[in-house]
Amino acid sequence: MAEEKKKIALLYAPLEPDQTQKKRFEDFIAKKYGAEIPLQWVEDQSLTSGFKLIVGEEVYDWTNEGRLH
Repeated sequence: MAEEKKKIALLYAPLEPDQTQKKRFEDFIAKKYGAEIPLQWVEDQSLTSGFKLIVGEEVYDWTNEGRLH
């Protein structure tokens, strides 16, 4: 039986989240997916505001551009 690939949450943002922000992301992910999924910050200076959170194949785009779409 093939081992199931573990999900990881990638947070794309220009600045690393502080502990409070990180906890809020982790709480959201745990509530939404019912499991602890590791959160990894990826520096993205092209984002002028907001963030993108990618968990598996789902994308939460909270950039100004993403919210306009």
